[in-house]
Amino acid sequence: MLSVDRERFLALVLSVAAQGCGKTTAVDVVVAPVVVEPLQPSASPPAELGRATPVPLTEVEGPTPCENANDTGIVDCARFKARKLAGPTCEGVAGTCDLLAKDYAYRKRSAQAAAECLSRVGARACDIRARKECFEEGVKAACPEPQFDAQCEATMDRCRAAHVRIQYTKEDCLKAMSSQRDRAWAISQMGPSSEGKCQLMFTVF
Repeated sequence: MLSVDRERFLALVLSVAAQGCGKTTAVDVVVAPVVVEPLQPSASPPAELGRATPVPLTEVEGPTPCENANDTGIVDCARFKARKLAGPTCEGVAGTCDLLAKDYAYRKRSAQAAAECLSRVGARACDIRARKECFEEGVKAACPEPQFDAQCEATMDRCRAAHVRIQYTKEDCLKAMSSQRDRAWAISQMGPSSEGKCQLMFTVF
């Protein structure tokens, strides 16, 4: 099929017609420009390829894992009460485990560990040194809570400034603070104490 340029054909016809009238007329072929409408921006521009939209961080409120752990535990005094505790040094010792069961002085996790130790040592619990070992075992069973880090560090700094030997680690301090209920007393006695010592302090009864 023969292809015909429509614009050139129209110009040729008009030119021939003008020549037939004895006139020469220049004919301009005007091509209308194409108007391109700009794209309107959308309400939210598309995300760039290869770049993920950042997700805002959400603060988690509530107890920390260590706080939950330290407040969980069961004190069983059955085995300890079954022991025969006789002698002057045993007076009042029978109620020691009951105080742990009632959350006296210690939180549940540490109270459970101390009570298990008392059941294990049996009649030796009448010796204050054996009880001290059991309460220390309870302290060291605590999950160290980082919220007490600044207090422990400040106490240890006072010991260093006073040139007093520190007889515990910062982890020991964190566990002592995390296990006991009377934290103000414990931290005040860890250094330097009224006796000029920097040692780990915890309640013994």
